[in-house]
Amino acid sequence: HFRVSHRVKVIVGRDETENRFLEKVRRRSWSFEVPNAGSPLVLVQGEPDPEERTVIAAIAARYSSRRAEPIVEVRAMKEDACETLRVVPADETLLDQSRI
Repeated sequence: HFRVSHRVKVIVGRDETENRFLEKVRRRSWSFEVPNAGSPLVLVQGEPDPEERTVIAAIAARYSSRRAEPIVEVRAMKEDACETLRVVPADETLLDQSRI
């Protein structure tokens, strides 16, 4: 789990079982994943602003099978909305600062 801000928490599925569970509980929450890659489902509690969505996308990219690529495309979805973010995968410093 990661705390992106005082009002936004991120849950990263660690395996296929957790991804399936998060899929069931996502409802009206933001979720992030790297398409066409081994990717965790990343579920967001709270309403992230555009800057926070970029940070969350970087976390999703870091835990995907594309983490070694310089830029990774991440899909952010909420209900009928979908946006694609191109991000640099998060580094250890960012992860350490926000890990809870």
